[in-house]
Amino acid sequence: MSAVATERATAVATVVLGPKTRLGAALLATTGSDHTYAVARDDRDQAALASCGATVIGAEAAGPLLGNTLPTALRIHVCALGPVHPETAQPGADAADVERALTVVSRLLDEAAGRDVHVVLVSTVLALAPAADRAYYAGWKNVVEEELAALVAEHSSARLSVLYPGRLMTTAERRRPWHRMHTTFERLAARMTRTGDGPGRARLVGLDARAWLLTRSLSLLGTTFSGSRSTRRRHGVVGATETTERQGIR
Repeated sequence: MSAVATERATAVATVVLGPKTRLGAALLATTGSDHTYAVARDDRDQAALASCGATVIGAEAAGPLLGNTLPTALRIHVCALGPVHPETAQPGADAADVERALTVVSRLLDEAAGRDVHVVLVSTVLALAPAADRAYYAGWKNVVEEELAALVAEHSSARLSVLYPGRLMTTAERRRPWHRMHTTFERLAARMTRTGDGPGRARLVGLDARAWLLTRSLSLLGTTFSGSRSTRRRHGVVGATETTERQGIR
């Protein structure tokens, strides 16, 4: 479809940030093409998303992102925002990417002002209690969440939901019995859609996310009694949540 949003009939519109990730692709597969928009970061994204089935809009496109006819309601699904790989920290580039994406969300909220808007952010359970070797990655996820919350708070008809999954896998990758603790991209995409139609909330997703948080809570309890915190950092090791995304198309 065209790289510039065209005029559409009034309806509930869905915007996907991070459409090139495996989660984004799974979400696009469930939403269909009608009134669905995929945000491209640059010309390379524009070309890669040409056959995704949604209307592709440039992050820095001039004019209304949603076209001239506004939807009755808007769902903004944030599948990727901030660094994906903690072992390749690039503060300058990461900050620029986040600022660009937040500008897109801000523009969308302004365009849909007064309408029912729900922003659904997929974060990570690591953001809730990161280990020392995940501080950079998790820190950015918390910054993104707070920035989105601030943008949403400026619009009385908008709300924010945050999902904190553990490891994400494809259905085909769930070959071992313990893999059932992990969430698939497809199931998380379906959860995002259901969440978008409900009230704002913050929820853990997956049994592994709960297990991780329990383990970290016990570790922090030990820190409380010992008074010392480990500063060990395992450089080059990717956390559970982002491991599978590394194999995606980001």
